[in-house]
Amino acid sequence: MAEREDNAFYYCLFCRTTYEKKIMEDISRKQPELKSTSLYKDKWKITGGIRSTVKENMLPGYVFIRSEQALEHGFFRGMANVIRLLGNPDMGYALDEGNLKFAKWVFEYNGLIKTSLGYTVGGRVVITEGPLKDLEGSIEKVNKPRQVMLVNIGFDDKEIKVWLPFLYAREEEEGGS
Repeated sequence: MAEREDNAFYYCLFCRTTYEKKIMEDISRKQPELKSTSLYKDKWKITGGIRSTVKENMLPGYVFIRSEQALEHGFFRGMANVIRLLGNPDMGYALDEGNLKFAKWVFEYNGLIKTSLGYTVGGRVVITEGPLKDLEGSIEKVNKPRQVMLVNIGFDDKEIKVWLPFLYAREEEEGGS
């Protein structure tokens, strides 16, 4: 995942599923300068023989927050439907290490993992653009007919496997185009 150099603080709330939007609205009301998002992905949908994409929650129950300044722990106290704060308690529950890298990636794509573009060379997949480019080393399987890739993402001390869409452009022979 691409690292972005910034001095912002990133937080993540684990909440009751389906309450993500309400929690983001509450955060926006309390402190409008904060940015918050859940993580969505494009998913292929076929209706009447026509393929399109729909938005689907990729990590139900998680809300990511980006702040230019450290938030007081009390900011999170009393938030309805929040189960726990991820992050380092010694850092005021700001995210660190792998979770920080993941949260930056979430905000880099504005909370929406869109369809990536790619092709194969000699059986190896090459992503030319899109969020999957950052995850090329984490791709476990490719289903070319369905145009999805199984990606292994590390977050919240778990390995999360998720199918993400891509547009398959072409197949190239090794050493040529």
